[in-house]
Amino acid sequence: MWKARLAVIILALGIDGALAEPVANAQKRLDDWRAYRAALPWLYQQFDKSQLDEIERSNIRMLEAAKAAVEEEKRQRAAAAKAKAARKPQEHALRERERKFFECIWHPDSLIGLTRDQLREKCGYWDKVNRTTTASGVREQIVYSMVSGPRFYVYTENGIVTAVQN
Repeated sequence: MWKARLAVIILALGIDGALAEPVANAQKRLDDWRAYRAALPWLYQQFDKSQLDEIERSNIRMLEAAKAAVEEEKRQRAAAAKAKAARKPQEHALRERERKFFECIWHPDSLIGLTRDQLREKCGYWDKVNRTTTASGVREQIVYSMVSGPRFYVYTENGIVTAVQN
């Protein structure tokens, strides 16, 4: 209650924008108990009881609005932090996929002779597989690509990597 009264004094003394400043600065002013006590006699001389009550009600409404704004900002920050924490595993998985992808582009000779499972482990999951079945076996073109980025192709025969094109 004393904070609301101090707000009345701040407005009555004509201190500009005390409540329009950030809440931290307003809180510092509200915590100055001595200013309230020093201004109290002057206030009672300048205003009658009904004027003081109206000013106090107005200031209480302003304080409640400021508190609501602070709480809303806290909720928004908490929601943003929660959303950021939820994106972290996805971002980590994307970075890991990119790391594997570029490692395979830079060292294509290390892929020759791998099985499909070893290829998946080394380069990550591919985007598309084009399969051709013939009398001599199964040939595949495995396509790796990044969104609007480089692309490379891995060719297998009967499940073993035989060529890489990038």
